[in-house]
Amino acid sequence: MTYNSCFALFYNLIFYAEQFMQLLYKNDYSSAAEVYRILILCFIPIATTYIYGTFLTANNSLKLLNIVSAAGVLVNIVMNLILIPHFKSLGAAYASLLTQSITTVIQLFAAKKITKQKIDFKLLSFIILFVLTTIALNLIMLKTSLNWIVSVAIIFGLGFSLAFVLRLINLKDMYLLVKDKEGL
Repeated sequence: MTYNSCFALFYNLIFYAEQFMQLLYKNDYSSAAEVYRILILCFIPIATTYIYGTFLTANNSLKLLNIVSAAGVLVNIVMNLILIPHFKSLGAAYASLLTQSITTVIQLFAAKKITKQKIDFKLLSFIILFVLTTIALNLIMLKTSLNWIVSVAIIFGLGFSLAFVLRLINLKDMYLLVKDKEGL
C-alpha cells in the first residue's frame, strides 16, 4: 500500500476504535480504545519519518538524525515523567504522539532545507481534499445502520479509489513496484 492509501485505513482505525478493541478484548475495552486512538495518530509522523529519515540517511546526514533521535528520547522521557503520573496510559500515548511529531517536523524541515524544494501546493491541496473527504466518509458511515466491518470496507474502497482519482496513487508506479518485486 502507498502512503496515501494507508490514510483510508488509518481513519477507519480511529473512527472505529471501539469496535477494533472489542475484537481484541472481550472485557472492558473503552479505556483501550481511547489510548488506541492517540497511538494510531502516531502513524502520520512515523510514516513521514520513514520517508524523510531514509532521505536524510541517503544524504549522509547521520549526525543530524542521531541528534534528532537523542532529542526525541529526551522529550519522550520528560513527557512520560510529566504525563504518566496524571493520565496513566493515555499520558504515555500523548507523550509518544508529541515526540513523534516533533522529530518528524525537524526531519521534514531539515530535508526541505537540504533539497531547497518548494512546496507543491497542487499536491498539498489534493492531499487535504483526500483527508477531509475520508474523514467525512467515516462520519457519514457512522450514522448508517450498516455493520461496522462493511462500513470499514466501503470507506477503504472509496478512499483508495479517491486516491486514484486525485492521482495520489500512480498506476504506472504501482505496476513498476509489483513488477520489480516479482523480479526478486
